[in-house]
Amino acid sequence: MPSGTRINQILGAEMLDAITAQLDSGSLGAIIEIRTGSPPATVEELSTGTLLAVCRCSVTSFPPATPGTAPADATMSANPITADADANNGGTAGYFVAGPCSSGEVMGTKVILGTAGEAADTPDLVLDESLIVVNGTVAVTGWTITMPTS
Repeated sequence: MPSGTRINQILGAEMLDAITAQLDSGSLGAIIEIRTGSPPATVEELSTGTLLAVCRCSVTSFPPATPGTAPADATMSANPITADADANNGGTAGYFVAGPCSSGEVMGTKVILGTAGEAADTPDLVLDESLIVVNGTVAVTGWTITMPTS
């Protein structure tokens, strides 16, 4: 049986804002690693797959979350994300992991991960193109996080 657990809208928005606080805790804001393959089972596990690209979030990665109005969920959509103009490797994007950054493109504690791909594939992180070419440009066109509320 699928989970039916839900939380109230205000708490959902506060939880989303806590995600933003964690992402933005690095002195250089947050970065997003885009990788091949399937995401690990948990955020704490070692990242797998080939690192394709690293995109940088705005200094404030997300605006304040919007509490849903029953039965809508609490959501937040990312502020503009800087494209990676020189992809590290070529391959097909499968997932992303994001966290704070305080040095170059080195991620601190991983905060969140999810699927990555083109809009038609309904991934968590939407890219302009899921087939990435080495040294090509990788652009994130959308990233919305939803907290189930009632």
